[in-house]
Amino acid sequence: MSLLLPAAFMIVIVLVRITIRLFAPDIEPTGDFRGVLYGAPSEAAVVQAAEPVGEPAEPASVQGHRMFESTRLPMTLEGMLILLIALVVTVGAAHALFAPLISRLWPDTAVTRLAPQGFPIRVTIREDDIQVTNASKEPWTCTARIGRGLPFESNFAVAAHGTDIVPFDSFRLTSSMDTVQPLREFALARIQMECREPSGLTHFANL
Repeated sequence: MSLLLPAAFMIVIVLVRITIRLFAPDIEPTGDFRGVLYGAPSEAAVVQAAEPVGEPAEPASVQGHRMFESTRLPMTLEGMLILLIALVVTVGAAHALFAPLISRLWPDTAVTRLAPQGFPIRVTIREDDIQVTNASKEPWTCTARIGRGLPFESNFAVAAHGTDIVPFDSFRLTSSMDTVQPLREFALARIQMECREPSGLTHFANL
């Protein structure tokens, strides 16, 4: 909890800075103090000051930039953050969209799954089963769930530094759904592993 508050405070500061840059307030400080010291100017003086003298000069920012010409604006911190967020969202959406197609066209690119550090498990998806390898010093009692929504489940044990073969026939359906496609397609889409040691320590990962 002590770390969450400073992190939340920093996030709020970043969001406020981005919001102010994107949606600037309609306030323009002029620094005009003459009206305060000497009173408001007369209407004639205001009209005379507003009338243009001669032909207005073209702004320097416009000179040399006609139609179909553009200038490259400098990249700001807020722009870089927005670009980074858009890139992460685009890559994630592309992976979710094309990963099943890539797995079908090139099966070897998706047959092996590794858990994050701290869960020494290796899962290999084969034609008729999955091969689960336990690289730890403790035996495991595991539950494997496959498919989007995890509709299929299988329980098995893996010895320390051992490998167990889990046939797709051992997976049972835990929800009502149509199972037209092979179970290997479900495993390629998603695998969830939950393994428990004799001491009660549980490892969990989505592969």
